Order: sequence, then structure tokens, then C-alpha cells
Amino acid sequence: MSNHLESLLSCWECLGDSEKRILATLAKRLYSGQMMYGKIATGKKEWTVEASEEALDAAVYLAALLSDSIDRADARAQKVMEEEMYKMTLVRTSDQDPVDAHEERMIMEGIMRAAEREVLDG
Repeated sequence: MSNHLESLLSCWECLGDSEKRILATLAKRLYSGQMMYGKIATGKKEWTVEASEEALDAAVYLAALLSDSIDRADARAQKVMEEEMYKMTLVRTSDQDPVDAHEERMIMEGIMRAAEREVLDG
């Protein structure tokens, strides 16, 4: 057995399930890259440039992912706010008493809390 494999196996024993899943994912990615591009040839590429370009690509992908997540959370919050405001409209039309500023503020705070809970529980 090679030193690399022995080293990998000795580390593997100490890893938790999440770490093992990450390591397995990296191994699959290395294998996939090797099948596509051949074995990694150290000294044959400008690794600093390669790593910089990949890091920048990853930053773009993460920003797009975060933007999508924020958009979905905003949409959920907007929907909850609209639903809560509709409920308040139904209550108000049956109540007929004018709403004072304090009561209106309390209603809006309740709507905002409901929207925040929806986003956090999302």
C-alpha cells in the first residue's frame, strides 16, 4: 500500500461523516477532472493564475446564489405582508371604528414580525 493511501486511511478513521462526505466529493471531483483533462501535471501550469480565475468564478457563482436566495426570501416576506394586510382589511371592514396611530403602528409591527418569521423559517 502506498504512503499516500496509508495516510489517507489513517486520517479517514478520525473524520466525522460530514468531513468524509467532503473528502469523497473532492475525490470524485479530482477523478472527474482527470478523466476530462488528464492527470495533474505540477509545474506545467501557472497555478496562481488558474487558482485566481477559479476563485473569481466561485465568487460570481456564490453571489448569484445569494442573490437568488435573497430574492426568494423577499418574495416570501412580501407575500406574508400582503396576506396579513388583507386579514387586517377584513378585520377593519367589520370593525368600523377608526384606527388610531398607535393601533395602526401595532398592526404594522405584527405584519412585519410575521414576514420576518416567514423569512427566517423559510
